[in-house]
Amino acid sequence: MSKGIFLSKALAVTTVVLTVASVGSIVAMITIFQIQISEVPPVPPPTELKTSPAPTGPPPNMRLSKDLVPREYTVFLQPYLYLEVNNVTNQTFFFTGNSTVKFKCMKATNRIYIHSKEMNVTFMKLTDVSGTVHRIKAFNWLEDESNFLEIEIDKHLKAEGTYYLHTKFEGEMLDDLSGIYVSQYEENVDEKR
Repeated sequence: MSKGIFLSKALAVTTVVLTVASVGSIVAMITIFQIQISEVPPVPPPTELKTSPAPTGPPPNMRLSKDLVPREYTVFLQPYLYLEVNNVTNQTFFFTGNSTVKFKCMKATNRIYIHSKEMNVTFMKLTDVSGTVHRIKAFNWLEDESNFLEIEIDKHLKAEGTYYLHTKFEGEMLDDLSGIYVSQYEENVDEKR
């Protein structure tokens, strides 16, 4: 008996035909690719564009003026979290407070800008280091994204002078994570704080 591997003639012919077709297809693809490259030569890859770093901090229209530089803040806040009101299902939480800002005037100006989002300023007084009160002519909440309170003073503040702005304010504590807001957490199951 003879030993070895035997193939049928049909299988051998099919294998040869498929091999020749594969080699022919590869040669045809290489030829077509070479023709296309000769018509439109490849372009080098684009150079990487340099990007400027993202700015840090708020946009310029939300920054305070550099005419006045704060030196010291004294702030008192009184939140009212647990109101005892009968027949109220949706209680509003609010706060009151006052602040004194000591600032240095770098450039003579008759305007002071402070951030006051969602706050009602109920009292303002401007004094210098000697205790002299400077009259506040007008104030205006700016109707833009800055949420500035613009305070106009009767006379210009002197450059290099030190001043104190005393304010009293009140506002509502919201749950939108801006300003003073109410938050809670769970310490144990079914125990909210």
